[in-house]
Amino acid sequence: MRIPSVTVGAFAQQLKGGKFTGAFDMAATARLACMSKVRDGLGLRAEFVQRVELAHSLQASTQATISPTARID
Repeated sequence: MRIPSVTVGAFAQQLKGGKFTGAFDMAATARLACMSKVRDGLGLRAEFVQRVELAHSLQASTQATISPTARID
């Protein structure tokens, strides 16, 4: 698979709220995982990138749903 361990660690931190990742967001995590030059014969890197993108989209939709400026009529 050969995804840099920093990528997997950053993703784990981002799932917990990103307290230690600063400006390194899930989009950056996906880009870093895609940059790996090693062959991905089993598709594990692609699966990891899919999971990061899914988590990113779920996070974005959750934040939009629970917006502090949202009005309930």
